[in-house]
Amino acid sequence: MDELLTWLQDTYADLCNGSWEHEHGFKIDNIDNPGWYFEFDIRDLDIAEIPLEVVDVKNNEADWYHCMIKDEIFIGLGGAKNLIDILKEFRKWFTTAVEICDEKCNNPDGDRVSTD
Repeated sequence: MDELLTWLQDTYADLCNGSWEHEHGFKIDNIDNPGWYFEFDIRDLDIAEIPLEVVDVKNNEADWYHCMIKDEIFIGLGGAKNLIDILKEFRKWFTTAVEICDEKCNNPDGDRVSTD
């Protein structure tokens, strides 16, 4: 899990450009059923146009998670023990979206998502 949190921390830090972080960012919160809520605002990022096929996993009442992009915000919801699953889904989509965007934009650096 440390590696996943380090990745999330580094991704956020890489996006901070003196402007983006004042209007955008991410949230991790709890929900009352019990469970987790995660959102990452991808507005104004090159990857905002890269779609995500909705992820809907329901193993049982306590073990579930759902991820989607709505209004250019990645949203993940899940059971009380599914936060890591949600963050892994976000990382999987984000890294794939960056690769696709780098190919489309012919970005030779490939190390950073452009913020407009």
